[in-house]
Amino acid sequence: MRVRVRTIWATGSILHPPEPVPARRPHHTAIVASVGPGFLTIYEQHVKPGGDHVQLHTLPTRAGTTVTTEHKVLKTTTGGLATATVVTTVTVSISGKVWAYRPVPASGAK
Repeated sequence: MRVRVRTIWATGSILHPPEPVPARRPHHTAIVASVGPGFLTIYEQHVKPGGDHVQLHTLPTRAGTTVTTEHKVLKTTTGGLATATVVTTVTVSISGKVWAYRPVPASGAK
């Protein structure tokens, strides 16, 4: 999955990052909350943006999907708030594997 962020300030200036940023999920465990057409809703932690906190995320499972979101206020480098339109576009390309398993109690467990 690649994420491209474009910021349009109230002054009209536009900030483009040089390249889209890949969103990776290295080997870790997540709990599937639901399965939908082309996506999984999962609980996971140790990922951005929440770090150690458990977070609910939607993980696309079909390539070619594009999702765009916009935000109108942005924190400046001096800590204040400024009017801006931040457009985040996520274009999905799928690679890797998902292993699904159901835990089984150990022999003799009560």
